[in-house]
Amino acid sequence: MRVAIAGTAVTQFGELWEESFYTLAKRAASVALSKSRIHPQKIDAIFVANMLSGSLLGQNHLGAQVASL
Repeated sequence: MRVAIAGTAVTQFGELWEESFYTLAKRAASVALSKSRIHPQKIDAIFVANMLSGSLLGQNHLGAQVASL
C-alpha cells in the first residue's frame, strides 16, 4: 500500500460573512485537487478540519459534505 498527501489547501481566516461554508470548502477542494494533479476518481480519502462547524452549522461530519461538492 502506498500512502501520500498529494494536495492541501487552507481557506482565508477572518470574518468572512459574505462567504458560505460550501463556497469556502469548494474553493479549498479545488485548490487541493489542482495541487495534487490527481484525477478525483483516483482519490481514496479526504480529510476535513473545521473548528466550529458543529456550533455554527449544526454539522459535525464535514468530510462527507465536502466530498459531495
